[in-house]
Amino acid sequence: MEDRSPPNANQTRKGEIRREMLVRRAKTDRLWRIEASKRIADLALSLPEVQRAQEIALYTSYKSEVETTRLIDELLGLKGHLLMPRVDGERGLVLHRIDAFPEGFEVGSHGILEPTESAYPEIVPVHAVDLIFVPGVAFDRAGQRLGYGKAYYDGLLLSSNRASKIGLGFGLQIAEAIPAEPHDVPLDMLITEEGILKFSSVRSGRKVSSGGIPDPELNAPETESSLDWEQIFRRDAPLVLEIGTGNGVFLVSEAQRHPEENFIGIERSKEFFTKFKKRVVRHGVGNIRCMCVDVKDVLPQIFPAGGLSRIICKFSDPWPKRRHRERRVIRPGFIASIELSLMGGGTIEFTTDVGWYFNLAIAEFRRRANWKILEAGPREERRGEEDDDEERVVTNFERKAREVGSEVWGFTAQLLKG
Repeated sequence: MEDRSPPNANQTRKGEIRREMLVRRAKTDRLWRIEASKRIADLALSLPEVQRAQEIALYTSYKSEVETTRLIDELLGLKGHLLMPRVDGERGLVLHRIDAFPEGFEVGSHGILEPTESAYPEIVPVHAVDLIFVPGVAFDRAGQRLGYGKAYYDGLLLSSNRASKIGLGFGLQIAEAIPAEPHDVPLDMLITEEGILKFSSVRSGRKVSSGGIPDPELNAPETESSLDWEQIFRRDAPLVLEIGTGNGVFLVSEAQRHPEENFIGIERSKEFFTKFKKRVVRHGVGNIRCMCVDVKDVLPQIFPAGGLSRIICKFSDPWPKRRHRERRVIRPGFIASIELSLMGGGTIEFTTDVGWYFNLAIAEFRRRANWKILEAGPREERRGEEDDDEERVVTNFERKAREVGSEVWGFTAQLLKG
């Protein structure tokens, strides 16, 4: 989860602030921290946002951080349960629903008390959270937060949507200014022993959407080089590409249901792209980035070799006229580009309401020895047992196709390893 790219000026400055604040906080008297933490807990419990929230995520304090034990106990008594984070090697921070503390907890790999999977097996997706209390090493008066540099909470905040994001810290942890970068998610509030700071969604020097998330739009690079997706999303997570997002109904829902993945949506129609981007911002989905470009102009160069875990292509234009067939997404030359971008074992999901296009597309994959068709046929028959408990999202294109009685077909193809 650490950012492994060479440090820039902002990262260097952040490192300086982090070191200064850790020393400053460590020098505080323990009895003073206990009293200050009680004041912070009282202020937190007084917030209407806390009183209204049903799903609250809170953390166990570490070393000289604001002591959270009292707040945990009070909220468990008030709500009956809480969501507590655990570091998962593959998914980053995951939130377990707990109903007692500290029973069922153990010290994790970073020396922090965490819920155990055996005691609390239920994991709650980030998009279901109403309010997240966030730790930090430093804060500023514009809502910027600085953590320990592992990016765990950066990933969690990017994946959150409607959740209020409230920092807990001491007044001495407030810095004059913390450098802000496009991937940083600002806080809505900061609570210290001195009071409550509330922040607006527009902050100087930072491109932030009205939904409180980084602006999701990306520009195509001017040079033929891959983008640093780990830096863009501020975490290392599986990358999923949707080709032709339409107005974004499917992708927004998919990203909300899978906060452990990063999503990039590409749509060439400016009209649909505008609707798509507005939907991402309106729903506050932080694990989506979008580009208004023809996918054939940027694939495979914007992705590292094998950088994609899966590709989704729903209801792309079949371009029925012979002179337009080079515009189709599924054609030999473009499949070669997909093979460069998709990891071994990765998949492409293709859906269409045009029978001949389905037959043409699946034939292109079947004639290639390095692809395996996992499933194919009418769309209704393609739902596996693992999807039974999830509502399948229907795109506008699929809805319109069914309204006129069209059959919907699809297949999933897997790129074989090696």
